[in-house]
Amino acid sequence: MVYRTALTRPPTQEEAEIGRQLVELGSLDDLTHVVFNLSEFLYRR
Repeated sequence: MVYRTALTRPPTQEEAEIGRQLVELGSLDDLTHVVFNLSEFLYRR
């Protein structure tokens, strides 16, 4: 859901697996930080 909301696309299989591991081992905050730091999410002025 976080990929669709932030990036308007579904996660790749690898991204989904990494996201699942982050949530299981860490927290949803960890996954959120990863998504917000993706180059797709960053922009330039």
